[in-house]
Amino acid sequence: MAVVEEIVEGEDEQMQQVENLKKEGNRLFGEGKYEEAREKYKEAFDACPPTSPELQSILLSNTAAALIKLSEWKDAVEAATKAIELGAPNEKALERRAFAYSNIPEKLEDAMEDYKKLQETVPKRNAEFARKVSELDAKINSRNEAMKADMMEKLKSQIGCFRKFSEKNRPKKKTATYRNPSSNCP
Repeated sequence: MAVVEEIVEGEDEQMQQVENLKKEGNRLFGEGKYEEAREKYKEAFDACPPTSPELQSILLSNTAAALIKLSEWKDAVEAATKAIELGAPNEKALERRAFAYSNIPEKLEDAMEDYKKLQETVPKRNAEFARKVSELDAKINSRNEAMKADMMEKLKSQIGCFRKFSEKNRPKKKTATYRNPSSNCP
């Protein structure tokens, strides 16, 4: 029984250390020191026992928030995704991932998917998320139109180059001379 008490006591001390690191990260975040906050959250996550997936999820979600403030979108997506994958309920992680995705042009559809999930899981904020979905839809259409216009310009340029090349390398047309077979003229 003494071994179990030592393990529980050791884990309690470890959890207290994790909570202190998290509080320190929150303080730094509040002061606008996002890089330092991110480091504290990572330190807390590394010290957090695997038996606490909820706390791990919160720490990863907080890391994503700090990364968002640093405009490190892909790293924010990665941290938020890990928080979600832990399986602990954490809508903040999903919302942070959606926001980070919405700042990566090739991931706008993923952002829309996350905001639609949030509409289902957080009905009291449905109108807010519906607005975000609508904004993303417009952003996606604008991006796609710009891509289409760019591709058309490239295609026109390629066709123009091909025409110039083919005209330049086209053999000269020989003019046909008509020769009357009954005539003796060459």
